[in-house]
Amino acid sequence: MTKKEKMSYWLAGLILCLLAWPPSPFNFIIFLSNFPIYYAFLKIEKARSAFTFLYSFFFVFLLIKSLSLFAEGDYSSTMLIGLFLAPIFWTLPFIPVYIVRRRIGLLASLLTLIIAVSLHEYWQYYWELSFNWYTLGLSLGNRDLASPLYQVLSINGLSILILITNSICVFLWDKYTVKLKWRFLAFSTILALSLISIINLEQDKAKGEDKIEIIAFSPSTEDYSAIENKLPAQIDYLVERIEKEDIKGPTLLVGPESYLQDLRNNPIFVNRLNENEMIKRLQKVCDQRSISMVFGAILVELIPANDYPSFTAKKKEDGLYFEVYNGSIYLQPLKKADWRSKRVLLPFTESIPFAKNINQAAKRFSWIPRFDNTYGIDRNDRPYTYQGKNFITSVCYESLYPHIIEQKNHTKDLKFHLILTNDWTRDSNTIQQYQSYCHAIVKSTKIPALYVGMDKTSIFLDFPTNRVSLNEFEFSQIEIVN
Repeated sequence: MTKKEKMSYWLAGLILCLLAWPPSPFNFIIFLSNFPIYYAFLKIEKARSAFTFLYSFFFVFLLIKSLSLFAEGDYSSTMLIGLFLAPIFWTLPFIPVYIVRRRIGLLASLLTLIIAVSLHEYWQYYWELSFNWYTLGLSLGNRDLASPLYQVLSINGLSILILITNSICVFLWDKYTVKLKWRFLAFSTILALSLISIINLEQDKAKGEDKIEIIAFSPSTEDYSAIENKLPAQIDYLVERIEKEDIKGPTLLVGPESYLQDLRNNPIFVNRLNENEMIKRLQKVCDQRSISMVFGAILVELIPANDYPSFTAKKKEDGLYFEVYNGSIYLQPLKKADWRSKRVLLPFTESIPFAKNINQAAKRFSWIPRFDNTYGIDRNDRPYTYQGKNFITSVCYESLYPHIIEQKNHTKDLKFHLILTNDWTRDSNTIQQYQSYCHAIVKSTKIPALYVGMDKTSIFLDFPTNRVSLNEFEFSQIEIVN
């Protein structure tokens, strides 16, 4: 393959892949968007050239998708590290593909590609450097026609289907012995199936009369920035808004990720959650107005120990350590407060990948590094209960992990799923992309979800009707019918 041909396939693949990911309205072409890159990779003879081709494609794709983040200034040095590392890990499953192509042939290499990439995506859910933001199966979350595919195949199953259709395109493109009309027919069929997904089909199914009333609280970033890291001010603002809107129960009031946080002056200790004066003030509001509340919170757990109880623990004083959690608290009228921790942390932002292994290796040199900017994880996965109905809460990134949701759904009777986020970036493309992914999660797990973010944005994603209710108010009332 000449340099000109390589560049042509590289550019064609880049354009198609950029169009294939939300919030692009053309994401239906995901069924054939990858084939120029796959085809060119399999045709390049030299290994170094092939993997340079692949790495450069992944790097530029990720860079372009991140440009708006950089333009908004929503990035850190660790994100820049991830920008260079992620493409390396994305190329790993192509190593066996390349070997099989050279030793056996095209068809065997395409089968290897389907298996290797799908296993790589599945593996992404379970290791510490997990970055599943571009899992193929998430790409069609905002397409209603894909709902049956999600329900039957799940997200990973849809990824396999996408890999199969792209591999078919590669095979047909390569096999010149196949008559042109049959090649054209095959491509047209795949494209037609892709185009059909533009249609928004509404699946109305009968539901019961059992209703749950929820009010989503979504403050503006400007208002919150004035009270960030000031727990008394956060409580004051919330109570003032509740009183002004005269919110009364029975209802469930939910707020965004990490709304309650003040590690420096008023840490929320889960060991003494019901003794915290600020939480007691919120509890009083719940009791007086018959309101239940779920809010994102940065929590602290004190742990008596003679040594660090975990690799994420921090030392408070001799014999006393603590964990910091990104999680949620749940208040109910005349009941004790409850809490949960986020189960999956964003690499390089909320956690240091392989920190445990680093600590273990460092012990040989009598040096144990502590990563003070990392969160801990509490494994309690019991659902919350409201009016006798179970629901779970996911904090931002962890909502994209179906197996975590399934673990939390061990009772198999969840009525809804709360997704709390603080929309940490002001980049609208990234926010829309995440919202589209949440659609995919709802369709795959078959659990209705309420997305609660910042800046007067809450979205109710129903199942099985696929109805989407976008609410652009500080307080939005949502009714879930089961």
